Amino acid sequence: MTALAAGSATAAPPLSGTKIRSWQSGHVLAVTDTVGGSQVQYQTDTDALSQKWAVEPVSSSTFLLRNLSSDMCVTAIGGGDTEALQQRPCDPRWDEQLFSLEASGKPSRYLLKNQGHNKCLQQYNSTAPTYARLYACSPASTWQIHSFDVR
Repeated sequence: MTALAAGSATAAPPLSGTKIRSWQSGHVLAVTDTVGGSQVQYQTDTDALSQKWAVEPVSSSTFLLRNLSSDMCVTAIGGGDTEALQQRPCDPRWDEQLFSLEASGKPSRYLLKNQGHNKCLQQYNSTAPTYARLYACSPASTWQIHSFDVR
């Protein structure tokens, strides 16, 4: 199994069927349908297949987030602070689809940093459903801290 580095800690990638949970809200990352270009959202956890992800290592420190329902990957098209992330066909050559684990200061919880825009994954507002976006990385922002729930 490939290890992914987070700060000075090393973390093994979660298994397929993983939920990516916001530490602040408890909402999980999801897609609403299987169409390319659709928004990636945070939703209330219903244990639906659309809320489960495969974390696919690309290198020792980067990975793709592939949704198990749509078989597409989280993609940051423009990288603006208010721009919704989309799902697109997976391509490990596209930096906008690559993420790395960044230390959050919390055990087994991480910031997910997009390599194309050098910003971190977070939900747009506190109520679900709300779209996923990128924002300047800050371990002090509990909205950017995520856990991986393997069920």
